[in-house]
Amino acid sequence: MDPGERLWTTWDKELVRKVVLDHHLPASAVESLEAEGAHPSWFQEFLSSLSPSSEAQFDEYQLVRRVAITVRTLALVGRCIIVGRGGVYATSDLARGVHVRLVAPLAHRIAHMAKVRNLPEREAAAEVHRIDREREAFHRHYWVDRALLSEIFTITLNAQQVDEERMVDCILPLVRTQKAVAGGSATKGACP
Repeated sequence: MDPGERLWTTWDKELVRKVVLDHHLPASAVESLEAEGAHPSWFQEFLSSLSPSSEAQFDEYQLVRRVAITVRTLALVGRCIIVGRGGVYATSDLARGVHVRLVAPLAHRIAHMAKVRNLPEREAAAEVHRIDREREAFHRHYWVDRALLSEIFTITLNAQQVDEERMVDCILPLVRTQKAVAGGSATKGACP
């Protein structure tokens, strides 16, 4: 790495804190976005009590818009990894991005959750199912016209078949190629 280049940053839960600071919002409002979908959030219910429900929904969508603005700003600055929060939608039109989707069979994901969080398999299964429902509801609720299709991603990797080191080996040439294309030349890389 060039000593003059900035380090890479990862934005997952940290993204919530950044949105809260950038837009002066309560953390619980941003955190609730992904945990909701099928039922109204506390934010939507609160706004509904103050105004017509159509305006309450508009304000909730404004909150999602602010998250998207922060995601786009981070992506434009570069050298960042944005995890979830609709990042693929917010940055799909940016030229230098690499959109990665990680998938794995349900049994593998449950075993991984049990290991990472030190949970019994039954609790890990419940957690994986909860996360899946919330992600699905989040995407369906806020991106009605944009399906989470494989073609919106640059690459999809199966975490059961490809370990983390090989994932890096697959993604890094794509990142380098995007950087080179932006700089005027292209390089090729292959996934081993």
